[in-house]
Amino acid sequence: MKNHIKNSLLAGLFFGVFMAIKPLLQGDLYYSIVVVLITGTMFGGSMFLITLFLTRKFKEKEKSICDVQKILISGGANHFIGKESVGGWLILTEDRLIFESHKANIQCHTLTVPIKDIIEIKPKRTLKLIPNGFTIATRDTDIHQFVVNNRDTWIRFLEEQAKSV
Repeated sequence: MKNHIKNSLLAGLFFGVFMAIKPLLQGDLYYSIVVVLITGTMFGGSMFLITLFLTRKFKEKEKSICDVQKILISGGANHFIGKESVGGWLILTEDRLIFESHKANIQCHTLTVPIKDIIEIKPKRTLKLIPNGFTIATRDTDIHQFVVNNRDTWIRFLEEQAKSV
């Protein structure tokens, strides 16, 4: 929940500042501040509600997987397919990594990668700045890139599972 609030506040602030650039360049400082506060609050609040809804929805889906295997870590994630960042839910079980996109994407899909097929796990920076992603390389020479919260935790869990398989 803490991450949802933090990310929503950052998204709202970024969006609000972006929307205030034009009035600020026109010399209207007061209007720019109002734009930051109103649009930032509305956008950040919307992102929080959407994230909360999707988290609850995917947590329900986890129950069907949980009956079969123990879930080690899960959370909202983006999986890059070409240039598209596909939003969804990433789940690590004892023997596989599963990504399931939500329906609001152009390229909806489910990806299942057996842990035994992962040969390399590397941290990745989004836009070469933000340390929130990782890539995995598989025996099939596929490379999958993900963006997650708590990247280091994901990498640690993946590396531990890869060693134990």
